[in-house]
Amino acid sequence: HSLGLQAYGADWNQRMVEMARENLAYFGYKAEVERADARTYTRTADALVTDLPYGRFSATDETVIRGILERGRALAPTAVYVFEHNITGWMAAAGYDEIAVYPVLKRAGFARYVHVACSNQAEEGA
Repeated sequence: HSLGLQAYGADWNQRMVEMARENLAYFGYKAEVERADARTYTRTADALVTDLPYGRFSATDETVIRGILERGRALAPTAVYVFEHNITGWMAAAGYDEIAVYPVLKRAGFARYVHVACSNQAEEGA
């Protein structure tokens, strides 16, 4: 929104939806945030930016992450995914053609991987 773009947000956890809304309001950003499952989300976009579910407070498994990646590719040709480890193989399997990964070391034993991906394949019916 700060770049003059229309922004939307979604999370399956209602608590995270409310926190995102509060953060956006605090900074004066206008973006719609709704409760939704990323594996069945239908709003298309020019680009997708998401922090995939991970960590001890998330019960997410590989199947869920792969489903999010596949749906994300169908919704937007360009995506940025943040995850706890390198998932370029999963992203390639989801149909992304160009993938770059940037490890971000936070502190000893703690890192996040920023994946920037593009898909040149058009998805029908997304």
